Amino acid sequence: MVNIGSVLLILFLIFGNIKYNTKELYYVFLLKVLIVFSLYIQIGYFIQIGSFQLEYSELLMIIIVVLGFSSFKNGKVPILSWLVFLGLMMSIVLGYFSLIFSQENSLVLAEGGSWDQVVWGNQFLTEATFTASNIMKLLRILVFILLFWIIDMLLSQKNYIINELKIFTVNAGVVFAGIALIEQITKTILKSTVFLDVTTSIFGVAASQVTKNFERGGLFALQGMTFEPSVFALSFLPPILLLLTSSNFKEIKKFSILSLFIYVIICSGSFGGFALVAFFVGVYLFSNKKLIFMKIFCFSGLIILMVIIIKFVPIFNEIFSYYFERIFSFVNSTGLGSETSRLYSVSIALNAFKNNILFGIGLGSLDVHGFIPSLVSNIGLVGCLFFVLLLFKGSSNSKPKNILLFLYMLPFLYLTGSLRLIYSMHIMILFLLVFREHSQKEELEKVT
Repeated sequence: MVNIGSVLLILFLIFGNIKYNTKELYYVFLLKVLIVFSLYIQIGYFIQIGSFQLEYSELLMIIIVVLGFSSFKNGKVPILSWLVFLGLMMSIVLGYFSLIFSQENSLVLAEGGSWDQVVWGNQFLTEATFTASNIMKLLRILVFILLFWIIDMLLSQKNYIINELKIFTVNAGVVFAGIALIEQITKTILKSTVFLDVTTSIFGVAASQVTKNFERGGLFALQGMTFEPSVFALSFLPPILLLLTSSNFKEIKKFSILSLFIYVIICSGSFGGFALVAFFVGVYLFSNKKLIFMKIFCFSGLIILMVIIIKFVPIFNEIFSYYFERIFSFVNSTGLGSETSRLYSVSIALNAFKNNILFGIGLGSLDVHGFIPSLVSNIGLVGCLFFVLLLFKGSSNSKPKNILLFLYMLPFLYLTGSLRLIYSMHIMILFLLVFREHSQKEELEKVT
């Protein structure tokens, strides 16, 4: 079964092949399409066979890997990168051995289950077993690594593409934030489901996709064209970090775009997104220390404006009261919102990690409300070490940068994100364009 979006995507790829008459330009075009479908259009599926759904982004990843595989002939992946890759694969295999042959495995939530339902006593945890989910996660991370290396080699040879992708990712974020404003109008003012009706009729409905209007804090939650509000909020992680660490944008533009992104994130009603806002504001204030006082002044003015709006516009008063109640609930474990299930899922992941510290319980066995606990419980300390080394090393001559920003980001991924991030374009973009700097000669080429 395919959707209208599947046909439109195929036609769009054919159009791109006609328009861009060189392999390099078409490849950059494909990367941009992949960024859009990986970050901003995370709904539906390209094709469904039985219960299996192939996502749009997964199809694009496979196409780009196939077309870019010749890069391994033209470029040479350093021996150290191969050793790190083999170390990661070996640690994952050892985790699988433990999963298959252990007499007593950790408790996990079955794929497709709900942590809320577990907390309410409607579902129960079961012992982890080796399933097709483990195999699919392994295949996805293999495709991720191949694509990561291919793009890395391309960027090391073509400097102009780096800036092209940075600017495109941020500008695409602005477009989809604008689409979220349209969603807000249809939901809040028109009281209509037309936004969800149109998007789902085009792109289809994925297994875990929210397909109805619902309120959080008196305001209809925004999810853009993603599965649900928390996924929508997390989609702005790459564009905001690119915006704030790039010299391609002037300070006034950074402030304006960041304000737009923060507005739609807050209106998503995602508690994880609200936490990320604190992270983004901190990054903005200290991204250029020479202008820190001017930035504090600008944000102070923005905060005063928000206070006035909150005081005189009841609906915004409700949304901020909602967030403060969520914070209070989180600190005191009173159970408002998803805090109880979120913290419970993390405790399960930490227990699984304690029992399998080195290699984890097997990649794909456990997914909880937080990328860091999901990661360490699935692949253990050894796997995490090799995974981070692989991301920082890449397949070309480069050196790490923005290390303090990387370390500052980690705590905010403790209770946000999920295991999907391990093979996502979110992580790939961050480590290709934010946390690493390629050693290369400047080129005068520009995309036409």
